[in-house]
Parts: sequence; structure tokens; C-alpha cells
Amino acid sequence: QVMTGDQGVTSAIIWDIGATAGAEVANLPGVAFHFGAVDFSADGQRLYATAGGGSIGVWDQRTWTSVRTFGGRTAPTPSAIPGVPVGTADDVERLAADPTGRLVAALRADDAGRIEVWDAETGKQVFTIVTDSGFPWFTWSPDGQVLAVTDGTHGRVIIVDRSGREVNRMDVRDVWAGHIAFSPDGDRLVMTLEPLGPYDPTVGRVVLWNWRTGETERRIDTEAQIAISSPTGDLIAVAPHWQSDAQAVEVWAATTGELITSLAGQTGSVTDIAF
Repeated sequence: QVMTGDQGVTSAIIWDIGATAGAEVANLPGVAFHFGAVDFSADGQRLYATAGGGSIGVWDQRTWTSVRTFGGRTAPTPSAIPGVPVGTADDVERLAADPTGRLVAALRADDAGRIEVWDAETGKQVFTIVTDSGFPWFTWSPDGQVLAVTDGTHGRVIIVDRSGREVNRMDVRDVWAGHIAFSPDGDRLVMTLEPLGPYDPTVGRVVLWNWRTGETERRIDTEAQIAISSPTGDLIAVAPHWQSDAQAVEVWAATTGELITSLAGQTGSVTDIAF
């Protein structure tokens, strides 16, 4: 199955891409006039999605029925589309479910860098992380035991455990801490660094950081908006900054820092990459 967003009908649509390819499995209502977010649990049994009134909805993947909502702040405001509320500044703009499916980290539209972590089973807030970044990146480790958060304004990455206790941090001065992603073994973070001020292609770079030891294992001097590790951990794929003239995706060797190949020919900006 594959999930797509549809701005025209304000919903997330689940499609079957197996033997009956093309069949629409489910059409889940979203929030009107708002950039919402969705994420599957690691086992694929639950889908978490932005819901009205600042809440997060939990959907059962087998029946595509609503299981519960949590985290709401206000009563949803109906829109002209039946069953679809109007988005507000309280609504979630980015979320990430931990691999166990128990904890969900969320960023609301108006909270200016305040990340809330919720227990999806009880609906209770577990802890909060406050950053000075307007739109920080955050991601769970593959085992779900730690959450990594960028505080771009202060040029640092914070690692916290499932209770919100800080276990380590990385400080990078005079640059913006951008996109982060864990390596498959969970020991390293791949992070992009960008200029704090105006766009400068000479400043950007990618760093491979062992968050357990605090050691910077690799530095790749290439500008980047997104950097991710391959499933085997031996490659790092890099998407360019959206302001870059060269919209080519580069693939680097994680152990040596050598450029393996450059995938060029895109007619527009590269907005996301995945292995």
C-alpha cells in the first residue's frame, strides 16, 4: 500500500499497489487550509494523522476506522467539506511516531519550536522539548529509545530518552543545524549544516556524528538540505539546498567520504529523497 495526500479533497488516500493495483483502500479526512502530517507505526497497524482542534487522530490500518484522538486543545471548527474541520494555529504540522508505536512527537503550527511527546495509548503528554527554531527537525532512533531534535538557531542537536531526559548533545557554532536522520544501527546521526544568515553555498556541509561517543566521524563538504543513510549504512544520499542552481542528488561513501555518483537531470527542485 502507498499513502498520498490530496489537497483538492483535503484527505489522505491509501492505495493498493499489489495484485489489485489502483484500488483506493481508504480515504481519510484531513484538516482544511493547513499543512498537516501523517506517520505509520513501525508495524503498519496504526496511522497517526493531524486531526481537528489541535488533536492527533489514530487510525486502525486493518479497518481504517478511527481508534482515538488525543492532544486536542479546542473544539474542531467545521468547514464546507463534510467531516473536515478548518485548520488552526493549534493544529499539528509535523509528527513522528516512535518505532514501538507508543510515543508520538508532534510540532504545532504556532508553537515556534516547542515539541510535545505524547503517549498514544493513554493520550497523556509525556514531556516537552523547547527550542528556538521555528521549524525544528526531530526523529526517533530505530529502536525508539531516543529522540533527536535540532535547535537550528543555537546550532545544536539534542538527544533525549523516552522520559525526556537529555543524554547527549552536539554543538556546532555559527551554522544552522538542519535535517537529521539516524543510521540503520542507531549509533550515528547524519546531519546537514547550513548558514545562519543568507544562503551561502560555501557554508553547507554534511556531518556524520556518533551521538553515543560524541565523536564526529565524517564531514562531507557539500551543501545540502536533506541527508539520509542507506538501509545498509554504507552510503549517504544528499539532496541539495532548494536555492542551489545544481539540483543534483549526490551519493557518498559513509566510511571514506568519497563521492560515488551524482544524479542530475531533475527539471525542478528536489524536495525529498528516500532509499
